[in-house]
Amino acid sequence: PISTLSSSSAASDVYKRQVSTQSTGNAVIQDKISFNKDYWGVDPPYPTTNWWALTFVPNPVQTADNGDCDYFKTPPVDYYRRTPVNTSPYFLRDDDNFGLYIDYLNADLETEWNSSFVNSWGYTNTSWKIVSIQQCGRIGHYPSNTTTRQLTSYDMISHTMTWYINGSRTLKMWSPVVRGSPFITMVYEGVDPFIPNDRFDPPNAGVPPILQVNGTTMNINMSTISITTDALHLTFNTRGTGRDWVYYTEQPVTWHCILYTAPDGCFVSNNDKLTVRLANGLNPALYNYKSRYPVGASVDVNIGTNTVDISYTWSFQGGSSSDPHVVLAGYHHQQTISNPNYDKNVMILDGNLGQMIGETSDSWKMSIPLISPGFLGNLDIKYSPQDMTDELVRQLELDVQTLYISLDSMNNNPYEFGKQLAKAAQMALVAEAINCAQCSDWAAYLRKMIKDLFSIKFSPTLSETLNTFVYESRYGGIISYNGYLLPGCPWLYGPTKGFMADFGNGIFSDHHFHYGYWIYAAAIVAKQDPSWLMDDPDTKERIIDLIRDYANPSKSDPFFTQFRHKDWWMWQSYAHGLVDTGSGQGQESASEAINAYYAMYLLGFTEVLFC
Repeated sequence: PISTLSSSSAASDVYKRQVSTQSTGNAVIQDKISFNKDYWGVDPPYPTTNWWALTFVPNPVQTADNGDCDYFKTPPVDYYRRTPVNTSPYFLRDDDNFGLYIDYLNADLETEWNSSFVNSWGYTNTSWKIVSIQQCGRIGHYPSNTTTRQLTSYDMISHTMTWYINGSRTLKMWSPVVRGSPFITMVYEGVDPFIPNDRFDPPNAGVPPILQVNGTTMNINMSTISITTDALHLTFNTRGTGRDWVYYTEQPVTWHCILYTAPDGCFVSNNDKLTVRLANGLNPALYNYKSRYPVGASVDVNIGTNTVDISYTWSFQGGSSSDPHVVLAGYHHQQTISNPNYDKNVMILDGNLGQMIGETSDSWKMSIPLISPGFLGNLDIKYSPQDMTDELVRQLELDVQTLYISLDSMNNNPYEFGKQLAKAAQMALVAEAINCAQCSDWAAYLRKMIKDLFSIKFSPTLSETLNTFVYESRYGGIISYNGYLLPGCPWLYGPTKGFMADFGNGIFSDHHFHYGYWIYAAAIVAKQDPSWLMDDPDTKERIIDLIRDYANPSKSDPFFTQFRHKDWWMWQSYAHGLVDTGSGQGQESASEAINAYYAMYLLGFTEVLFC
């Protein structure tokens, strides 16, 4: 039902106070939020919190003890600082000037960061675990060229990055990064592929990472080889052991590997157009699928009475339409997919999803059972034992008497303030369910408190000192004013002044957590008082805007990105906004993510939004 509300109308007037045009004293406020327009080859609004968006966040540099950041200086660490993207089964780190570095997470590859690497990030906890950059395959172009990297297309399962070479729009390479693809694909147009022979493992510095080329051992006396093949098999030296990566092409091409001297890597010369597909070397069956590659997928979600059906319809390029193709299904896909067409010779162990299996169908349909919890789930308080009901009444009376929410409570940040609203709303819900002598009065009191607070917080005349909501017009979204003024330094963890005001709300972190509490409170009040939002259309529109901010289902909405947090491949939601976490996206709080969507369900259940 909510999808019918996602029109192309502007965000409510209260949010038209567009912070990207404001300034405070000595600095333009918009510089506080990291943004690089050169990264974006698509129109706004831009994704901020999905599975890949962090790769397009400029790297911050701490410039002062107060935790402020300068997003426009060269970072102290190059692509090491770039948050990795989990494609399942690979982790990618992009490099603006080169291409991609690819990690494959396996149990024996998970290693502790060395202390110098950790310290360069500003962290001191050397026990953290991450896919080590030392394990990486790599694919790109010779980095002496001038390169501009852009996002050129995306959908809910994929995104495509394009590197434009030397200012040309025709000399380029582009990579469709697709969830579940057993290959990392790079398409070259007028650019020569290049695989550098560089070294990222300080304990083994000086040892060339390329140990073998299609079985030929490379060393100082055997540093040059040319080989014509459609499957270049490179064994890299990683912490003294060999890691295998295979570079597939549709037809055989001649690779030249020159090590120890310039250009110090493997390359194909005089290339017009060539597609190279990189995969870990543990699965020779992938050779059968090297020609046809996925470039994206459409996602359809159909909600029935008892199930929700999620469908992927894949788009492929390369080879011919009759060539076989494959995408890996994770464990949760395997448990729900209808009529699978598996190739069980293609099986890759993913560190997050377990054993992934190659699925060769053009489209997948997965069915998931639904529940209908209602406002109180399956609990009927009216029929609780009398002693339990009496205790609930005593506790409820105490809670109502001690509840105090003011406009400056909990620093007035939307997260903790929202929690207080939700607490008051749940108390009203319990009071209604118990139906004691005083309960209706308590419920009415709590509802009035919530309605008054909504009205004040959404007032267009609310002082900015009370942390009003504002609309950030570059990425597109509703943020708190304090969060915008003090986004802090996203990668500097600690109680530093200015660090992530309002839990990172200003950099789009945790919006579904924050606003989910507001929507939950609104849903309970609307259930008990349906006339509220019908009589107050301004508040109703602002509530809809909060929903659009974190769960807008429409890609055509010009003000809010589609499904800000939701991952329709993993079927979960991510928390981190414009934050270079170092180790990739994370769900952080599954219960609060569930609450955010449950709150929408409850509000839709009341049907007041349609009146």
